[in-house]
Amino acid sequence: HGPPSVVAEDFNQDGLPDLAVAQAKLSKVVILINDSTGIPKVSYSFDVERGPHIIDGVDLNQDKITDLVVGSLGSHTLSVILANGNGTFKEPNVVKVGRFPHYRAYGDWNGDGHVDAAVAVAGEESVEVLLGNGMGDLKPLARYVSGVNPHGLTSEDFNQDGELDLAVSNRTSGGIAIFLGDGSGTFQKTYSVITEQDGITLSHGDFDKDGIIDLALVSASSHSLIFYKGDGKGNFHPW
Repeated sequence: HGPPSVVAEDFNQDGLPDLAVAQAKLSKVVILINDSTGIPKVSYSFDVERGPHIIDGVDLNQDKITDLVVGSLGSHTLSVILANGNGTFKEPNVVKVGRFPHYRAYGDWNGDGHVDAAVAVAGEESVEVLLGNGMGDLKPLARYVSGVNPHGLTSEDFNQDGELDLAVSNRTSGGIAIFLGDGSGTFQKTYSVITEQDGITLSHGDFDKDGIIDLALVSASSHSLIFYKGDGKGNFHPW
């Protein structure tokens, strides 16, 4: 039934990685618990909003237990699913976002010590920023235009000012939009990295060990991985 996304985390706190799988056609999340044999077994499943697409593991309510966030293309929502710590989960809390939510990034955008989120919303040609309250709730704050059909999204401090920034890859228009954060939850688009590649996923890391964050883009059309070197000021250039 076409599971498009899976995340591995320790959901029952036994020190072993378990799995949560988003089942798109069934609109379910399936939980598989690891019993130390190396082959996780299906524990149970629960319903989520129509068309679950990408599933993330993140501790949203700061209890040191990994929760789930599921983006649903069919309903244009994020489902926040808090973990009980024994391999089961609470009822999903549904958050309405822009049309066709794709990849997300997480961090403390406004410096209040709580986990916030951002999501690439392809139908709005934007990245949407949501603020967390430390109890597992996410509240939409603002949208920033990024380009046509944004998909990939990653967050780090690109300009070394101590605040988290965002990078969004646009599948149809190409390019990577860079948004610099000011620590208050507000972001400003500075420029777009010029590329003809239709980036489907985006990640970051210090790939050349110079202490500066770089970007890596997966291109759907060229079936390639392209690296972009950062300069520590929020600018990136093809390697």
